[in-house]
Amino acid sequence: MSPPSASPGAALRLRSLVPSLYAPAFLYSIGQGALVPVIALAARSDGASVVAAGAVVGLRGVGICLGDVPAGKLVSRLGQRVSTVGASVVMVAAGAAAALAGSLWVLALSVLVMGLGWSAWLVARLSLATDLAPEGRRGQVIATLGGASRIGNFVGPLIGAGLIAAFGIDAAFWLQGLMVIIGCAALLSFSPPASAGGSAGRDHSGVRSALAAAGARRVAGPAVGAVAICALRTSRQALLPLWASHIGVDAAGVSLVFGVSSGLDMLLFAPAGYASDRWGRKVVALSCLAVLAVGHLLIPFTGDLAGLMAVGLLLGFGNGLGSGIVMTMGADLAPPAGRAAFLGLWRFVADVGTAGGPFLVSALVALTALAPAAVAIGGIGLAVAAGLRARMPDPSRKAAG
Repeated sequence: MSPPSASPGAALRLRSLVPSLYAPAFLYSIGQGALVPVIALAARSDGASVVAAGAVVGLRGVGICLGDVPAGKLVSRLGQRVSTVGASVVMVAAGAAAALAGSLWVLALSVLVMGLGWSAWLVARLSLATDLAPEGRRGQVIATLGGASRIGNFVGPLIGAGLIAAFGIDAAFWLQGLMVIIGCAALLSFSPPASAGGSAGRDHSGVRSALAAAGARRVAGPAVGAVAICALRTSRQALLPLWASHIGVDAAGVSLVFGVSSGLDMLLFAPAGYASDRWGRKVVALSCLAVLAVGHLLIPFTGDLAGLMAVGLLLGFGNGLGSGIVMTMGADLAPPAGRAAFLGLWRFVADVGTAGGPFLVSALVALTALAPAAVAIGGIGLAVAAGLRARMPDPSRKAAG
């Protein structure tokens, strides 16, 4: 299979995008990485029960899902820069409200609103990355964007832990606000007012017209693949700790497994982007899905920390192999007119999979048991990959006619 032909802009150097694209993504992700792990603890300190604290954590995902499609419309009408600034203001204000109020209800509402803001930021950044990346380098540009976010999410909890130890849980909310402000300042200082792709400016195309322009049949296969990849990515985060507890691995061991797995994951964004541009999105997406599925199938066959570590590394490899692939497929499919609106819809599709993974685990465990649930999820992943192998068009290949 020959690689997609490079566009005239293929000589783009990724480091030229550091100030305008990658540095803001890294900074925003530091704040998110520091904040997300302590939301449940903040809710508990405000008097929430364990169940209620879990619900508060889930409100961030609800906010992201609710915000995806409206965020696409917002970016279309206001442009990327204005939308990103607005999203930043929303996240800083919501974080400050949660830190200052000391009320469970205010915290819950703030977490929901922060999810809405995060959704708008993600759609605006993906829209800008799509505009700036030449087609022959799009996989590398967007995979590196995903890598910057992964590194930020890894660094964030480490910085947050030190600040929380010194100043308390509220420090995580203030750190998020500071990172958002610095990231937004970098964005305003270095990103172009409008890019050549057109979606940086105003575009009044709606979601329906954007989907029609992209071609609903062409979108369907990649959308199923995106949902499956996102669901398996998050289901592993639920299954590994549960299985670790089942076989007697303690919390420190689980943390070690996730840390090493995340480290491998972070190292793969560059080769993942190259593979995406060299061999196409379909090869990378289905390989990522298949490796994640096999990792799930192997979970019940582990009986100690060493076995769990081996499976964790396999899952980290699979996840890293797909660095940026869901965003890249969406960028490939998005039509020039209505690009931001389409990307908002695409983000919603992916976020449904992300939110659905843990619920799928819970449902299957309730119906069967932990081991059969892991095998079932792995089997579903392999079945989807096999089914899409023949039926899914490659989003990086131009549709005929």
